[in-house]
Amino acid sequence: MNLLQVVTNGRYKSIEHRAFVSSQPRLSIAMFTNPADESMVGPIPELLVAEELPKYKQCSYADFKALFLASFLESPQQRKSGKKHLHTFMAQPTLEVAAS
Repeated sequence: MNLLQVVTNGRYKSIEHRAFVSSQPRLSIAMFTNPADESMVGPIPELLVAEELPKYKQCSYADFKALFLASFLESPQQRKSGKKHLHTFMAQPTLEVAAS
């Protein structure tokens, strides 16, 4: 659900699951979480370095989850990316996420 990307302020990028062979080494982290719907999620302040600003807004886990699940109701042509919902939670939208 890309929650790791949000709580690490984009330090760890989540990718859409796809299988392919690559010569590049990669790190995969399985993350199983199920916070209470009223829990607030966003970048962890202790992970921000020096003057780094949060890239994502705080929001309830219920809102985060609802938008993620709603993105799967779109047709494949509309969806284009399983990370589209992340742009909604950006503190200041960037080209990097918009292009993902």
